[in-house]
Amino acid sequence: MLKESLEKFGQYYGRTPQIESILYYPHPFTDGGVIVVYEDKVNDFLAQTAEVYTLAPNSLSVYCLRRRELYQLGLPGLFGPPLQVNERPHLLHWLKHKGTVIAGADLRDAVEPHADPHTLLAGHIEGCMDYLRRYGVLMSLIQEQDEALAAMLVLEMKHLMGTALLLHGIWDISLDTVADQFAEAFADTRPFHIWQQFQAKATDDLDILETVWAFEQFLRALRVYTS
Repeated sequence: MLKESLEKFGQYYGRTPQIESILYYPHPFTDGGVIVVYEDKVNDFLAQTAEVYTLAPNSLSVYCLRRRELYQLGLPGLFGPPLQVNERPHLLHWLKHKGTVIAGADLRDAVEPHADPHTLLAGHIEGCMDYLRRYGVLMSLIQEQDEALAAMLVLEMKHLMGTALLLHGIWDISLDTVADQFAEAFADTRPFHIWQQFQAKATDDLDILETVWAFEQFLRALRVYTS
């Protein structure tokens, strides 16, 4: 499915002369996405981008940008768990090192990743304290979905680890490896010890309130690394 979709994008480039580049990037926490870069003076930009969205499967993210707007890929993005995964912290790392040029110019080095990973981690923590509390923790507790909530918190802790690892310049991660990489990079730190306790609470004799409290402690421990 992915291969067929990317081939369609290549064909689309051939019949759309105002496109400068089409790029694909994988991502450690999503299925990745496609970046379509148009000339700055592209005609009927909205109509053309509408066609782009029809080419992509729902699992892929799609970015349609004019060349002068490429800098936007280096912005922090919005952390709104569990409503969405913010791809931005890792997007440009994966685009540069593991991305693919589907058609046109190679613009993988045209934008640098966000320069301050401390800001990214701070934004991620704030997103958890706002969106995740309201739309994840509270709603799950009201609906008594304890197991689903525990799984949600485990997943979000791994996402937080991924953002925290950027402080050490570590971007080549996956959901399967991020916990071990975090354990190595943050060995003998309070966040790591809380993660160990959290794992036990989330999997053995589930007490969902203790699990939520462990997650909250993890957020507070990571805040130390945001400045």
